Amino acid sequence: MTYILIIATFLFAVILPGTLVLIRETVKHHRQEIIRDLAAVFQAQEGGSGQRLIPSFEFVKFKYFLPSLNEEPNRQPQDFKSSAWALAMIPFVMITGLLCWFAFTVLMTGHLPSQLCHLELSNPCKPDLQAGGKVIPLWAYGAISAFFGSYILEIRNLYKAINNFDLTPATFVDCAITIAMGTSIAVLIVLVFKVLPDIVPPETTDTDNLVILFCFAAGYLPQVTLRWLMTQSRLKNFKRENQEIYKVLEATPIELIDGIETEIRDRLADFHISSTQNLAAANPLMLFVETPYGVYQIMDWVAQAQLCASVGPKAVTELWKVGVRTLFDLERAASYPLCNNTNMLEIIGAAMFADLQPTGSSNTTNSSRAPYDEAFVKANIEMRLDDPHVHRLRQIYMQVGERIGQRHARFLARGGIAPATLASSAICFLQPDTIRLETGGLGLFRVGDTLRISGGTNDNKVGLVTSVSDTLLKLDGAGLADSNGEPGITLLKINP
Repeated sequence: MTYILIIATFLFAVILPGTLVLIRETVKHHRQEIIRDLAAVFQAQEGGSGQRLIPSFEFVKFKYFLPSLNEEPNRQPQDFKSSAWALAMIPFVMITGLLCWFAFTVLMTGHLPSQLCHLELSNPCKPDLQAGGKVIPLWAYGAISAFFGSYILEIRNLYKAINNFDLTPATFVDCAITIAMGTSIAVLIVLVFKVLPDIVPPETTDTDNLVILFCFAAGYLPQVTLRWLMTQSRLKNFKRENQEIYKVLEATPIELIDGIETEIRDRLADFHISSTQNLAAANPLMLFVETPYGVYQIMDWVAQAQLCASVGPKAVTELWKVGVRTLFDLERAASYPLCNNTNMLEIIGAAMFADLQPTGSSNTTNSSRAPYDEAFVKANIEMRLDDPHVHRLRQIYMQVGERIGQRHARFLARGGIAPATLASSAICFLQPDTIRLETGGLGLFRVGDTLRISGGTNDNKVGLVTSVSDTLLKLDGAGLADSNGEPGITLLKINP
């Protein structure tokens, strides 16, 4: 029997956590190979200080201890040393080992370990349980139940940490603290706090089993249980949560995203993505490295989630009817000449602001005029686009488009002209750094854009837009040469 106890304790306290560390190393090397393959698309191939960094890709490389662009010679991010892992696992092994020994001793022998036999710890509120003809106090079963609840929770958290590649030596210390806290809270509930009448319904006859079940919940959710105890204590200086707030707050499940079903949701939950907001702010390249899904599929999911997080789930389903699936579709409808249509913008506005009472709506009830005009809808859409996670996703789209070809440099090309690309044989280049197009269309670009010229005398010259109108555009730093009417000229916006 002793050998079985030693083997079980060694398995739970040493072998399993040690195996997780080895799995982490395997995952690291596998994902490093995937990142090296991604470098062909998301890392500039030519040298020089002018190469454009993709922050999303650099973050992925940094997380997996790969050198970044323009890194100092012989410098590379370092992983944790073996000694750090060994030192951090000591408290986990000790706490888990002691609790395992206690739990398996009680369950396999039917009595407390000899060191605890003389302790007077039986619960005065509840009768003792019987096992093998010997008395085992209720607190012991409560501690065992809480330990298994905490252990299951922490092993799952360690598995999630491997998936997210955020397993560190400190994670094992945190797990040890959580297991000890969950077990201690359960024992205190049984021994000290007389709250069991509030937990167990009065008509219940077999209260011991319900107490053990509650102890399991206390071990699995120690922080929730601790907050509940503090609330029950009615301490005057304790700052309580406003429970009414939870009634009006709702998280939108990611099954709303086209292409995500329950199985995929469960997989993404391992990466702490449980709502559309989590997915909207996720790094698509990081998800590609850490999940089995394709990079284009993930980019589409994130773009859909950004639209949902911006306009809400009700508006999303209405926008689908007019072909708006992502936040970039919304941007094209508001900003790009090829997609600009007053009637469509009115429909989009009606979907986005269906629950909002417009100013002066009482005067427009019987009128054919839309409650929100075109200028208001455009301004509101522009406001929604200026977020870091939106700019990051746009930069990834642009980088992929540049690798596919100039015609697809910004999202989807229609009619031979991409949304941020202008091609014409009537473009005229004048010194100093001026571009003129009498037929109009330069209003597609904005002040602050970085513009690259493809084709003709000024091929591959790049400048910053300092002023722009529909027919005249001025650059800074391009060094343009005079030319007029050259075929195959394309103006390309290359800034993220």
